[in-house]
Amino acid sequence: MSTRNQLKTLTALLSCWAMSATAQGLNLPDGHVEWQCGNRWDDCRLVRKDANGLPVTTANPAAVGTLRSRLTLSHDGKTIYAPVNRNLTALNAETLQPRWRQPLFPNASQNDVLPTVMAESPDGSTLAVSRTGYGEAARQDWGNIILLKAGTGEVIRTLQHPVSTLKDEWQKFYNTVTALAFTPDGSALAVGSTGGGIRVIQLDGERETRLQGACGWPRPVAHAGPVRDLRWTTNSTLISTANDGTVRLWKNGQPSACLTVKQGGFQLHGLPNGQLLVQNATTFTLVNLATFKKVRELGPTVSAVQDVRVSPSKVTLADETSEQDYALPSGEFLAVRGPNLAQLRQGNTNIEVRPNLQVNVTQGGKMHTLNAKVIPPENVRGWKKRWSISLTGQSLRVDATNYVRVMTMEGDDFQNRYVWNVNTGKLLSCETWQMGLMYGGEPQKTATDAACKAALQHGQGRQDIKTVWHE
Repeated sequence: MSTRNQLKTLTALLSCWAMSATAQGLNLPDGHVEWQCGNRWDDCRLVRKDANGLPVTTANPAAVGTLRSRLTLSHDGKTIYAPVNRNLTALNAETLQPRWRQPLFPNASQNDVLPTVMAESPDGSTLAVSRTGYGEAARQDWGNIILLKAGTGEVIRTLQHPVSTLKDEWQKFYNTVTALAFTPDGSALAVGSTGGGIRVIQLDGERETRLQGACGWPRPVAHAGPVRDLRWTTNSTLISTANDGTVRLWKNGQPSACLTVKQGGFQLHGLPNGQLLVQNATTFTLVNLATFKKVRELGPTVSAVQDVRVSPSKVTLADETSEQDYALPSGEFLAVRGPNLAQLRQGNTNIEVRPNLQVNVTQGGKMHTLNAKVIPPENVRGWKKRWSISLTGQSLRVDATNYVRVMTMEGDDFQNRYVWNVNTGKLLSCETWQMGLMYGGEPQKTATDAACKAALQHGQGRQDIKTVWHE
């Protein structure tokens, strides 16, 4: 497989991995809840911290379990749901004391970490939980969905998910549940699956509609890849996103519009003023729902975003080390906070790579920002990323390096090398290199990464320097 194809194949896999990682902690109005693990994978504790990051309380391992899992916060912010050790446990968000515990797979291994998908009804009374798992015990009801009373964990009923009865080659895409969403009135449930299947189930009698036909996709499924998130805007209008690079709009069970988004999407955020924010690991797309058109792309960020904070006038994207603010509804960049990724002071020239991946050049008391962002290859997940700066005469070079897995158990450093004329700000070149760590070889130029292509297209034949402020 060529390096180009290896990198493309890994984009979807890394996006999926990033999604589960960002869901392992929860931000609360006055603090944060996260898993803290020791040296063993099965030695984790659920810890609540205050607004200053100081531990407040720790959940009882006997009640919650010791395996890190995806956490879900209730609409009212009072309950945390944690699927660990065959059980779904509801915890008081303030004290981490258990409210109830419901077995999901009584016959599964005690050490199974079950990839449970959940949704809460708009009135907060009902939970829909997919009992997706693995192993023979899990396959007995693989993908079935249980409806629970949110207050007690009592099982209301089970919705059968079609696996054993499927015969058509493409209908197998309905097997494993990946996303759930209730309609605003709670009367129906949308179910997304691996491979792109979406079913809308009417809960009064389990009548269902299977969505298909959007974006010219000829198969009898909604998407060309695993569905990552679903969001209803009305009882008849559904938005879906998948790792096939699209966001799709459905009205009354029929395809209405199709939008291509960078890196695809795995989470949908409703915003004020009739807007939608499509999230991937490090990039976001702001969408006008009335026209279903892009407003602006936000990011990229240095690593996977862990928190999205929304106010009427702005949205804040927070990754592991920095935050970026964007204005609403325009999506214009406002500010970035966090440590520099790299810095070089040489003579009267100071160069900084900021956490929003922009390069600032200060000469003679003037600071300028170079237009091309120094994005590393396959900027999907923060795997040992690093930046370096060198200045030789008028040639300014910034290397953005990322460790990318290119085989099942092996990876290598890939590097985008951005070169400018430091005096004019003109982007001279951008090349992608494989550093050869995997096979002990020498660095070699490889297929140009998408970030380099975009930078060259944007900066070709123009002065790429703009004044931001003067000292």
